[in-house]
Amino acid sequence: MESNKEDDSHMKQFNIDYTKDMEKEEEFEILKLKDQNVHVFELPPMSSAKGHVASEFQKLIFKGTMKMTVKGDYMFIYFLNPNNTIFIVSIVDYNYEKYILPTDSSRYFSIKAMNPEGVANWYGLAFKQRNPAFDFKKTLMDFKEQYLFEKKLKENEGKEYQPKYDFSLGVKKKQENKTNNLSKFKFGNK
Repeated sequence: MESNKEDDSHMKQFNIDYTKDMEKEEEFEILKLKDQNVHVFELPPMSSAKGHVASEFQKLIFKGTMKMTVKGDYMFIYFLNPNNTIFIVSIVDYNYEKYILPTDSSRYFSIKAMNPEGVANWYGLAFKQRNPAFDFKKTLMDFKEQYLFEKKLKENEGKEYQPKYDFSLGVKKKQENKTNNLSKFKFGNK
C-alpha cells in the first residue's frame, strides 16, 4: 500500500504550514489524547497485502510527543519536536482504517502521515507499553463513533422522534369483570 494519488490529495487539501507554532490555532480544536513517549520508525515499502510487520520497525527517526486532536470532521495526529514544531502529521477522517493499520503486534501500527515537505508516506508508530497503545486505538474508535452519531443526528434533524416501543406510564383502560371468576375454583372439600 504505497502512497497513491487519492491519499496524497487527501493530505494536501489541508495545506499544513509547518513554520507556524502549534500555539497559534486558527480553528476550534479538541484535544483527545496526548502521549509524550511514542516512537516513529521509517518503514520500507510494503512487501505484501498484509501490510507491515513489527520486525520491520528498525530505523528510529522520532521519539517524543504525540497529540491527537479533532477539528471538524477530521482527526489530526501530530508528532511534535521538543520545540513544539510538527515533525509529521496524520490527518484521518472517520474511516481511519485506511490510514492507520495494525501490525502483528498490539503496540505497533503503520500510519500514513505527511512530512514537512508535504509528502505522504507510511511510518511505523510504536508504544512501549500496551496501555498507551490501547488508549490510541480507543481514541480512534471513539472519534468514529462520535462522528457517526452526529451524522445520524443531522440526518434526523427536524423529524419527530418515535420510540420503537411504548413504555409510557399512562392510565390504561381497565377491563371490567361481570362474573365472579372465583366461582370456577373449588375451595376446600366443596
